[in-house]
Amino acid sequence: MIVLHRGRIVAEAYPGMAPRDRHVWMSVAKTWGGLLAGRLQDAGRLDPTVDVTDILPEFARTAWRGVSLRDVLDMSTGLDLEETPAAVNDPTTPISRFFRAEFGEPDSEGALPTHNAVIAGVGRLEPPGVAARYSSVVSNLLGLVIERLTDRRIAAHMQDIWAAMGAERAATLCLSPQGQAGLHGLFSSTLRDLARFGLLHTPSWRVTSDLQVVSQAQLDRLWSTGRPDGYMKADLGPRIAQAFGEQPHHNAYQWDAVFADGDMFKGGMNGQGLYVSPRRDVVVAWFGINRDGIPMHPIARRLAQTFAS
Repeated sequence: MIVLHRGRIVAEAYPGMAPRDRHVWMSVAKTWGGLLAGRLQDAGRLDPTVDVTDILPEFARTAWRGVSLRDVLDMSTGLDLEETPAAVNDPTTPISRFFRAEFGEPDSEGALPTHNAVIAGVGRLEPPGVAARYSSVVSNLLGLVIERLTDRRIAAHMQDIWAAMGAERAATLCLSPQGQAGLHGLFSSTLRDLARFGLLHTPSWRVTSDLQVVSQAQLDRLWSTGRPDGYMKADLGPRIAQAFGEQPHHNAYQWDAVFADGDMFKGGMNGQGLYVSPRRDVVVAWFGINRDGIPMHPIARRLAQTFAS
């Protein structure tokens, strides 16, 4: 784990790994999608009110019709793709079929559908915007949108930012058999470089970056455009509230939690986490290999709150 305050390391420890080792971010990587979407929004190239199918017309005859980019950014698509332990372990669910397709494995019927075919085949559960239903399918769909809007691969966008932020070491992005980016979690880096990524969301971004990657407008949207009414209606909100012992205000731009004080959190399977407090200028990041997760959530928030705003 590592703690930064005003861009300086104030705590760092590596039990079980070396500082220069790369470790998979798992779902912490979903924040890449929110960051890239926010930058496109700043540039006037992404309108969150536009339907997904206006950008990806090949999905026009699917349940994605009528789902806006804001619904995607907030994980409130209304589609039957929620990612819970029970759904992941059931080989017949859309989320389970998605993961199998992403790794080139046959589904429960022995077929080998493509990454995009599984996304296109997801059905409707409820109207868009009703509930925050967490899903890696949504994050990868966002990646397809970003690539289509820019005519550039996700890896190229990542490389631009990785270079600008002064990363110490190379990172790794995994692709599906068809070449789609594993934007939902298949990204690996050193812990310090994860912390640098978090630092981009704080006033101390200049400590490591040549470029203001995350604008104040991006942060303002992240803080203000979530849907608190739908946050606690499915698995995501209650799960995060239980982990923190406190209910966050909403989720937005692929972050799991945005608190009333502006702090943000994104977690990943098996104990990965990134906690950023822009107003206190604090970043807490951690890696783990515990299948049951690492109970760092309330510790990270308490650590951040020890520093004055």
